[in-house]
Amino acid sequence: MVEDVVDVLIKKKLIEITDFPIPAQQKLISRRGKRKDFGYLTERFPAEEEDEEELVT
Repeated sequence: MVEDVVDVLIKKKLIEITDFPIPAQQKLISRRGKRKDFGYLTERFPAEEEDEEELVT
C-alpha cells in the first residue's frame, strides 16, 4: 500500500510527515493507529511457513 511506502520513506528520513497536507497527515496517522490496533491478529494468526520463506528471500 501507499502508506507502507510513505512509512519507509519517513523512517529513512527522506520525507517528513509534515511534507504532506494536513488531511493526508491525519489519514496517515489514523491508519497507523488502526494497524497498531489490529497488530494482535498477526500474533494470533501467524503466516504459514511458506509465506514467511517468500518474505525472507
